[in-house]
Amino acid sequence: MAPKLDLNRMKVTFPDSKIDENFGLRSKRAQAIKGVRNTLIGRISDYVSEQMNIGLGMPKSAKAGARKIFESVGVSGGAIADAIVDADAFEGTAGFRLSEISAMKTGSNQQIQLPSAYETKVKGVGGAAEPAITAVSRSLSKPEGQLIKAAVGGKQLFGQEAISALFSKELTPFRNLLFLNARIKFANLLVVDTADIEHQSKPIFKFITNPLQNISSNVFKDQKIFARYFQISIKIKSSSSAADKYRIEIKPTAELFADMEKGVRDLTKRVNDAHLKANGIKFSQGLLNYLINQEIPQAVSGKDAVNEYLSLIVAFAKEFERGGLTPFTIRSVIESPRFSKQSFNMTAVRKANKKDSVQKFISGAQLSALVQKRLGAIMPKGPRRGPPLSPNILTERTGRFRSSVAVLPNYRANVIRFFYDPIYKSLIQSQRNPDILVTNTVREVVQGMFARKFNIVRGN
Repeated sequence: MAPKLDLNRMKVTFPDSKIDENFGLRSKRAQAIKGVRNTLIGRISDYVSEQMNIGLGMPKSAKAGARKIFESVGVSGGAIADAIVDADAFEGTAGFRLSEISAMKTGSNQQIQLPSAYETKVKGVGGAAEPAITAVSRSLSKPEGQLIKAAVGGKQLFGQEAISALFSKELTPFRNLLFLNARIKFANLLVVDTADIEHQSKPIFKFITNPLQNISSNVFKDQKIFARYFQISIKIKSSSSAADKYRIEIKPTAELFADMEKGVRDLTKRVNDAHLKANGIKFSQGLLNYLINQEIPQAVSGKDAVNEYLSLIVAFAKEFERGGLTPFTIRSVIESPRFSKQSFNMTAVRKANKKDSVQKFISGAQLSALVQKRLGAIMPKGPRRGPPLSPNILTERTGRFRSSVAVLPNYRANVIRFFYDPIYKSLIQSQRNPDILVTNTVREVVQGMFARKFNIVRGN
């Protein structure tokens, strides 16, 4: 039998807390703090994306550069997937490759291959059965928000009425953006589904390929076909700190979501083994420790509220623990839809597996660690204030620069992109150019590992 959750870290971090270990995720008490519960759900998505070792998520410090690549094809910042990963490392864990998406760069005829990524959605604890894919929001204090308001008559729309409005001429720019965002975000999707564990106490990791293979290529052009597979809502989102917004949201219908779950691959053991190897503990304990270390949300005010928040954290972790492998029933749904190349000049490409093992390559996270370690040996150490200690190499004072450096290799293209905190880009024109330092360090590290040349470029 697997060991029970260790709550010692929580008790040490919050010594005065009173934790209810029987707090129910779906209880009335949990419903009463739905906003806080939703915040935790978002943090669980972050943990799955960044800590599960499914292809190794890109460190947050490096995401700015990857985001620029997505934004260069017109994708909204909020529509970029949670986990930007090493495609080869993912294949080594899952046994197959993620969909590799290319799209046309805005204002040109240049096709750009986007970084490998997958979106994570938590499903089964409150909310609708089908998770939302993405949304487009516009403030009513801006002209675009007022344009949406005029197009919908100042109302909130749902169902067929919302679809008809979205397909109107007035909302064409927002429709095009929403569909582009959805296609990018829906390329690879990981669904954390808690429903099965509640009913069956059985953890499941399932990857589903080509979930949209049975859908007509005209799905985003024909209202009737679209309405069969997607739902639209156009709502006003109120805020106490800013102007209200119109939010246009897209999500799959029950029929589409059910279709996505056909032809699954059960990778439960592979994924759990990868997490255990990377973190040394079960997912339930890792999640608990991660959530404890996160900042308490602003909405949680007062001793009683903090106790409920901590009890809710334990309830989530115990949900995974009940499943044995991890607390949540995790159903991983990796989607690689077939989209026509004509729509938004974008296509999903699946590369055939090669006989060569991907295990000879190291992941982006591992390569980043090696580069950071080498930088630590190269950069002179100095006090927080004072003159530079080298005429051509950055002086390490707090470790901020070195810890922000991340490396993302694309072995098939022989390209290695590096990223670092954009604040240091102001030094590019100086003698202590961080681009030169990182480029030379990456080259030094990879030359000692691979008998091949790489094009090393800054990604942000």
